[in-house]
Amino acid sequence: MQIHFQSDPLLGPDDLNITVNAVAKNDKVIKLLNYLDKYNQKSSSLIPIKTEDRILTIKQTELIKVEVTKNILSLTCTPRVGNQLWGYFI
Repeated sequence: MQIHFQSDPLLGPDDLNITVNAVAKNDKVIKLLNYLDKYNQKSSSLIPIKTEDRILTIKQTELIKVEVTKNILSLTCTPRVGNQLWGYFI
């Protein structure tokens, strides 16, 4: 695989134009195109939670219950995470 960069002043500052050249559209090309297609997508499978001293990242599949009582956010997670009830002030 050869990788080249070419400046294009006609593109916007955040725009990219990517061309993949190959003899045929084979599995390797399809995997690369799929990777590039997903590159700029945001994943919603991880939920970031900011606390006073750190940021926790919880997978959506590990979250069992979310409760909000006044200004307290409580999360219940699967046993892999600790199956504990976390409480945070919001």
